[in-house]
Amino acid sequence: MSRRRVVVTGLGLVSPVGNNTADSWRSVRDGISGITLIDTFDTEGFASRIGGLIKDFDVSPYLDAKHARNSDQFMHYGVASSKQAFEDAGRRFRKAKRIGSGSLWDRVSADSGRSKKTTSVI
Repeated sequence: MSRRRVVVTGLGLVSPVGNNTADSWRSVRDGISGITLIDTFDTEGFASRIGGLIKDFDVSPYLDAKHARNSDQFMHYGVASSKQAFEDAGRRFRKAKRIGSGSLWDRVSADSGRSKKTTSVI
């Protein structure tokens, strides 16, 4: 097995306990849970009625209205956390070289319970 090195230069986070790294860390440190009753859709017929929901998220600092309207909500979270990570690393979004810049998104599919990783070049 080949061992590849990975360098983490910046962090970005949109989660049920905060919409950025600082708020998420503060919530975890203070023992605040992001698990609540699901109120975004009808949970009748599901085994569970609780889950981790992202609350009070504003996409406008990360995407213009046209792109936000034409993309799914999970993409909003990925773009926001990627932009936060770039800014945390001291980088700015601009016309960047496609090689050497990337983002790893990790989400758990509700239907399979398996983690699906997607690597995107920004």
